[in-house]
Amino acid sequence: MSTLMDVADRDYRVYVLSDGVADRDHETHRVLVDKVFPTGARVIDTAGLYTLLHSA
Repeated sequence: MSTLMDVADRDYRVYVLSDGVADRDHETHRVLVDKVFPTGARVIDTAGLYTLLHSA
């Protein structure tokens, strides 16, 4: 999370793969992916990444 916020503060375009990150606690994972990460990044899944990379 600190890395995400650091690079977002440096104006990098940040993507978080929702199905590529995890927390042992399901509720913590949900809050991070649904509430925290979207404040500094675009949250997508691996299928979205595939589409993003192949549309470039």
